Amino acid sequence: DNIEKKGNIYAPLANPSDHYITFFSSYLPNLESLIDYHFKNQLIAVEAFTHGSHTPVDKIPSYERLEFLGDVVLDMIMGEFIYNLDEDDVGLLTYAKQQLVTNIIFAKITVKHGLNKMLAHRCDRFDVENDKYIQYLQLNGDKYVQHKQDFSGKTPKILSDIFEALIGAIYMDSGKRMDIVFGCFNRLCSFKKIPNKNFLYLV
Repeated sequence: DNIEKKGNIYAPLANPSDHYITFFSSYLPNLESLIDYHFKNQLIAVEAFTHGSHTPVDKIPSYERLEFLGDVVLDMIMGEFIYNLDEDDVGLLTYAKQQLVTNIIFAKITVKHGLNKMLAHRCDRFDVENDKYIQYLQLNGDKYVQHKQDFSGKTPKILSDIFEALIGAIYMDSGKRMDIVFGCFNRLCSFKKIPNKNFLYLV
């Protein structure tokens, strides 16, 4: 059923937007296949992909709270990931965290899997910035994580917000199961160490 959120209660939506209908018929099944996880509460997935500019249309809360939570969860995930690297130098581990836990990396993951296409929004500026960023990635291919210095434009924060909100949604929907979140994270991205260099790159 099409539903809206009222506090902590979900109720039928009378006139869902086209995006909302498409989300359930196409976007969500593809997402669940990608991360190999089925959402018990599908509305939390919708919320993760709803920008504030679209909120009044379907009365779905924006992703901001899930983004906040996802940011915290990702710190834990990335901390464990980096801890498990075959590296004894704590200084290099700290450096790796500084390079990997960034909006740049999360934005690249979002674009890589087309998660940005799932976002419900009414923000023309996002489309312009998003297209410019994708063109940059297409022209430059797989760059090392330090590509921040090479990109003349600003990485759209909304792209990283989407990834953080998704992680927050999985965390809440799974009953705060970090093992499940970590599994979904690993299906979305992987990193390799650059030979003879002290940092990683996104595969």
